[in-house]
Amino acid sequence: MAGFDPARLNGVDLVDLASVGHRHQAPGFDPRSGEGARRFGGRYNPPRSFPVIYLCLTRLCVAAELTRQAGRQSVQVEDLLPRELWSIATDLGRVLDLTNIQSALQQLSSRPTWFARETVSPSR
Repeated sequence: MAGFDPARLNGVDLVDLASVGHRHQAPGFDPRSGEGARRFGGRYNPPRSFPVIYLCLTRLCVAAELTRQAGRQSVQVEDLLPRELWSIATDLGRVLDLTNIQSALQQLSSRPTWFARETVSPSR
């Protein structure tokens, strides 16, 4: 990826993460592949780059993701149905913890070019 130097991650605090993550998707796809994100891109990976599996820590987050997806596509949530809800156990090491974004960015010295932030407003 242009503009990103992996050496900038040296010295950044990495954590272990053991949890259950959830995701929704259309039926008929392997929920563990990450192929859709590789082909079309996602929050933190550009199209035609590398596979990523995006997970939510709560089912409420999954519902919000589906609502946001419908909004981005200018359709109703019902238009995206049916969906499958998957729960995937994770046990990962060396994870960049972005839950404290200020700390992570300070460790990286500046906002990396590959970092994107999406703001989601609650619907009324």
